[in-house]
Amino acid sequence: GGQEAEYTARVARMVVATIDISPFANPAAHDDAARARAAADWDRAMSDVGFAVVAGHGVAPEVVGALRSAAHEFFERSAEAKAAYCHGPYGNPLGGYTGIGTEAVSRTRDTHGGDGGRSAGASAAAPPDLVESFIFKPASHAAAPTCL
Repeated sequence: GGQEAEYTARVARMVVATIDISPFANPAAHDDAARARAAADWDRAMSDVGFAVVAGHGVAPEVVGALRSAAHEFFERSAEAKAAYCHGPYGNPLGGYTGIGTEAVSRTRDTHGGDGGRSAGASAAAPPDLVESFIFKPASHAAAPTCL
């Protein structure tokens, strides 16, 4: 129908933004106006697409590469092996692994209409996302995979 065509056209126009966070990572080299622009860019990316590539973070390329390699190693494991690092439901205080089909961003109702105005019942019935994740919590003493 018309709503589906409108949604498909909107998705086709989406572009994942690259957000330079150097005004926050290196505040002495930037002014408040630069931080305000970066914050506005971040807000727009999260509101429009829900995802962004982060640049200007100051993390050494070799650290990023090592993390990427370890993440590939972990997520290529079997579902059973990854499940050993599930410490409870998504959002639990220990972090850990969350399997595919657990999260559903479309079930989240927000305060500024990002859920398309659906009723709470429609949001609850939305299908799960095809994503898996591993959340690190700084104070967590839960075991992390050796590759990470």
